[in-house]
Amino acid sequence: ALTLIAAFPKEFPESKSLAEIRLLQARIHIQEGAFAEASQDLDAARIADKEKELAEDIDYLQGYAEAQRARQLLADFKKADGEAALARAGQIYARIANGSNPALALEANLQLASLDLAAGRMPEGITRLRSIPGKDELISLLEAKLAPLRAQISGQGTPSPEKLRRVQKAQQKIEEVRNRPDLSSQALLQLGQAYLQTRGYDEGRIVFRQVARFGPPDLVPTAEQQIILTYALQGRTSDADRLVAEYQKKYPDQKGVAGLVDYLVGFALLEDGKYEDSIKRLKAAQEKGVDPRYADEIPRFIASAYQKNGQGAEAIKYYESFLSDVKAGKIKVSDESKEQTQLAYASALISEKKFPEGVTQFTQLSTSATTPSIKEDASLRLAYALRSSKKLPEAAAAFAKFATDYPKSSNLGSALLTRGDTLLEDKKSEEALAAWKTTATQLTGAPAGLDAYERIWRFYAKDKKKDLMLAAQEDQFRAYPKDPRNIGAYLARGASFAEEKDESQAIQAYRRAFELFKELFPDPKVSPPPVAISDLAYSALEKSSDLELASAKALGNYASLTDDAKKKWKESIQRSIDFLRQSILGISSAKVSPVLSKLVSLSLYRFQSG
Repeated sequence: ALTLIAAFPKEFPESKSLAEIRLLQARIHIQEGAFAEASQDLDAARIADKEKELAEDIDYLQGYAEAQRARQLLADFKKADGEAALARAGQIYARIANGSNPALALEANLQLASLDLAAGRMPEGITRLRSIPGKDELISLLEAKLAPLRAQISGQGTPSPEKLRRVQKAQQKIEEVRNRPDLSSQALLQLGQAYLQTRGYDEGRIVFRQVARFGPPDLVPTAEQQIILTYALQGRTSDADRLVAEYQKKYPDQKGVAGLVDYLVGFALLEDGKYEDSIKRLKAAQEKGVDPRYADEIPRFIASAYQKNGQGAEAIKYYESFLSDVKAGKIKVSDESKEQTQLAYASALISEKKFPEGVTQFTQLSTSATTPSIKEDASLRLAYALRSSKKLPEAAAAFAKFATDYPKSSNLGSALLTRGDTLLEDKKSEEALAAWKTTATQLTGAPAGLDAYERIWRFYAKDKKKDLMLAAQEDQFRAYPKDPRNIGAYLARGASFAEEKDESQAIQAYRRAFELFKELFPDPKVSPPPVAISDLAYSALEKSSDLELASAKALGNYASLTDDAKKKWKESIQRSIDFLRQSILGISSAKVSPVLSKLVSLSLYRFQSG
């Protein structure tokens, strides 16, 4: 077909059908996945379409080609190129959706909704799908718009050619809608699936029931199948099983539904921690057979259920049996699926303390996996496995290699930090400090950079190197001036000063901790702070109270003090009481009791002191 089509422009260069032929050529190339050739065809069609009669059809096909090309790029882990292609497709569809062709606008809206859902923009996708009208509704709307013009023409003896042309054009659009398939049921199916993705099982079920009752006959079995899946995903196993039996009687030729339900129910049971029941249902799914898209996941879920049920040896056996069948050709799965299972198998080996075998599996995947994400994951897990097996120098080297090989990985910070932790565990404190300092500099502004600063000053604090600790904390404050974790740094600073009996500096550090908390959360009613952060900040007041009480006691027995000393004693005790009162008003209810007890004891102490 392509050969004949390609010859047409050469044989009939002046044909009025040239644009349509180019459009047909583009459609065939898209079906074959030849998107570059399709793009050239569409450019040629655009040039040949001198009257612009096919402009929107060409645009629509261009958008579709870009969307398909994007999916291919994303599957090949070319994220930036894939997202750029999706953006171009979205722009084209948006233009068509707001264009003058109602039929194409409807299809473009459906495609835009698919792009929204694929990108995780669920609210936008759901809103768009709910707005897609049925064919009859759209025809009625177009007829209603045309009615006033028809009334004008019927009231005139000789209507103007312009008005006749407008009526003909509007009628042509109505006929085009009438001749195209009704997309509303497809939109409803997509809407139901969107609800399932957002765990809106009840809403999804309502939508699927609508399609099953009023949709076209070819979509009814699919809708009824989706209804069953809503129950399975909810873990309502008895309802799902009952409907499966009814479905099989109604559609005896439809295979795989029972297995799919077993698979979904098994997964739901796994999520609920009902591991033995999960294993039974997943094995039943395996025996009945399910869609190939899910078949390779079942062994992983079964092995995972065994592992979580404390049956690690069984999990390993299951992984080994499955991988052996794949190698022998008894089970056909994609390379990605096989490698994903190998990754889970290696992790199971490490969990069962079979370090040499697990390290071997991770090493193999880190060097030879064909799936980039799995290769990256295996490289990082290899480093952690080496650390777990106490091969600390090798682990540190593996973390360093990961950071070099994957400088843009989302796990880069974790790898760099853990490399420092591993060096410290190996008694190489100076190298650990150097690693953390490099991380803090390299990832300043990122969460891992803050973690690195914390490790540095905590190391110095543990080593009783106060000046170095203070300097490292200042570096942290400069890099992350408004981070709540600085509250903990000020508390540690206060504790260090308190240990050296420098009460003034200690209270100043505690005061700064609480001031920072108030700066970050000025109105707790509008923006409530996390309980852990709040309790940490209010503990600064409690620590300040302890220091004030210690200062008062250091002056001696109140009765034997000079008037000037008595004044200082009372001021310290009052400040101590005020700190505790303020703390009680802000800390969580679980921590109120001990602070209240302190306040009672302090008030009693003041009373007993006269």
